[in-house]
Amino acid sequence: MISRLGLLISRAFRSVMPDPFVLAVVLTFATIALALLLTPTPFPKVIDAWSSDLGIWSLLKFAMQMSLILVTGYALATSPPVARLTRRLAQLPTTGANAAALVAVLATTTGVLNWGLGLIVGAVAAREVGAAMHRKGISVHYPLLAAAGYLGLMVWHGGFSGTAPLKVTRAADIAEIFGATPPISAIPLDRTLFSPMNLFITGGLLILLPLIMAALAPRDAAAIQRAESFGISDNDGVVASAEPTGEAMIANRSSRVFWRIRHGSRGLWFCSSRSGRGATTSPATAPPASGSSPRTPSISPCLASACFYTALR
Repeated sequence: MISRLGLLISRAFRSVMPDPFVLAVVLTFATIALALLLTPTPFPKVIDAWSSDLGIWSLLKFAMQMSLILVTGYALATSPPVARLTRRLAQLPTTGANAAALVAVLATTTGVLNWGLGLIVGAVAAREVGAAMHRKGISVHYPLLAAAGYLGLMVWHGGFSGTAPLKVTRAADIAEIFGATPPISAIPLDRTLFSPMNLFITGGLLILLPLIMAALAPRDAAAIQRAESFGISDNDGVVASAEPTGEAMIANRSSRVFWRIRHGSRGLWFCSSRSGRGATTSPATAPPASGSSPRTPSISPCLASACFYTALR
């Protein structure tokens, strides 16, 4: 019953859910549309605000922090000791349900330690377990292994890398968020991460999630989607590209479309940041004339459309 429900939900989401980059592009254009409809700001200034230091570039610091967490998590997860341990554990499952439960256990336990480590360990564990099951000739539902590898994101904020519980332990960090007169004082960890409620919830998830993953394993052999159906083959534990078929071919075509959208967006940003700038005066160094307001770069809609259309071709 649970496995059939999981397959039904999976098919529904896979038929309508776009790529994450497509969601980012759609939300960007939706924000631009709302800014144009709900504020008197003209289109050139909306684009300029998006591409300014207070717009998308204000996220550079945060993006670098997240990148470093993932890079260091990957370095630790693929280090020889951790990799050897993961491969040994990957040999333990004897059924598809056990395989999904094992990946869930590894992803959630490491996710409690650090969210970046749990994310990478879950992905590596899903690959290694899938490869081990392939060598044993045991059918395993590969999408379920991939889903189990993401379960660390369900417990990470109740673990040792939870942002909010760590941020509110220091008065200086609280003042950085709320200003000089914050509405709360510093909250110690024994009232957040080590509180009975958090220990009960996080501990309960560590127990329930592997059981749910095991219950979601398809019992019908016809419903099991092996790694080969996604254009993936195993070569001594290393995933390599095989002849793409079915959904893999759709994914390849979609990737090309996403690539064109991405570069079309870059062309739009380039036009918005360059249009209207003088050929001999650098706006980054030249001060505004006396008594005048700083110049705001403008954008030519025709030029932006041409750049976007060229990138999409």
